[in-house]
Amino acid sequence: MLYKKQIIKQLMQARIKYYSSQASPLIQILCPFHDDRKTPSLTIYTNTASFYCWGCGIHGKWEDLSKSNGKLSKLTKGEQSDEDLEDQLKLIRMSLRTLNRVPALPPGVKPWVSPWRHCGLNFLRKMNSFWWWDHRDETERIIWPIWDGEGSLAGWVGRKTGEVGEDPNPKTRKYLNSPGMNVLSLFWPLPVSLEFQEKWVVLVEGPYDSLRLLKLGIPALSLLGTKWSTQRTGLLASLGIEKVVLALDSDKEGVRGSNNIWNELERSYSKKDLRMWSWKKEAKDAGNSSLEDIGNLYKAMYGRDKDLPRKNHPWTKTFPKPDFSWFVEEENF
Repeated sequence: MLYKKQIIKQLMQARIKYYSSQASPLIQILCPFHDDRKTPSLTIYTNTASFYCWGCGIHGKWEDLSKSNGKLSKLTKGEQSDEDLEDQLKLIRMSLRTLNRVPALPPGVKPWVSPWRHCGLNFLRKMNSFWWWDHRDETERIIWPIWDGEGSLAGWVGRKTGEVGEDPNPKTRKYLNSPGMNVLSLFWPLPVSLEFQEKWVVLVEGPYDSLRLLKLGIPALSLLGTKWSTQRTGLLASLGIEKVVLALDSDKEGVRGSNNIWNELERSYSKKDLRMWSWKKEAKDAGNSSLEDIGNLYKAMYGRDKDLPRKNHPWTKTFPKPDFSWFVEEENF
């Protein structure tokens, strides 16, 4: 097992500039796999002897990184000429070409072990949820793997668990997406089977918004933001969706996103098959809305005589089971 002092010693011998606080188990260096000249984005996790780049997503064991280049040539500008530096970077890229560039969850994630907000433990397990303590900004996050239509890992999204007024670090980012993930080609949580086909779908912004609705029996997909793409229009068609409800957040950004998406969807759907839903201002989104408000959404979709099912939507049975190849640190499981 390697310790922080040993890794720092190797970096110093290779004359690689590094950044780390005394109490932190993390070491930051410039990543040699993409144009990383100003902000060190490659993190070395000394407690697991692994590394993960938050810019390009490359990851692996520290020993692979150190051995593949032998002496770990200089990576810092100023130690050598620009031409020599670029030659060294090319050498490192070639020698590490076999390292993982496929998506992976961050080092140190662990299975989620308790209820969270309106979601019980069993439901979160169905959603393949994981816990992660982000040492970089000292924030607790819940992590959800994001998969494509084939059930393969496309990336992940992390959400800090604390709310405003509760989180000791209120200025940290609420959501954090994995590097290199093409969000605009995805929905979440995307069904990988058409065994339970739906005509309706509710589109929301955040992952928790879709979870809240799915848990109550409403077919919902998260945009992981407010943007749209022609790929997403094609995905809806592949799912057999005939009617769409736009139920993004009720703030300015959500309203703007809803209007833009409406204009895009009008090219493929008639106006009678599109609905715009506004959450009550005090709630702002599906995750915070009352059962009454969500029940009214359900009635608007299926008829005034329809009551909210209040049970998991069948889509939750179609999500892929965790694949250990998703994880950087398999031994954590």
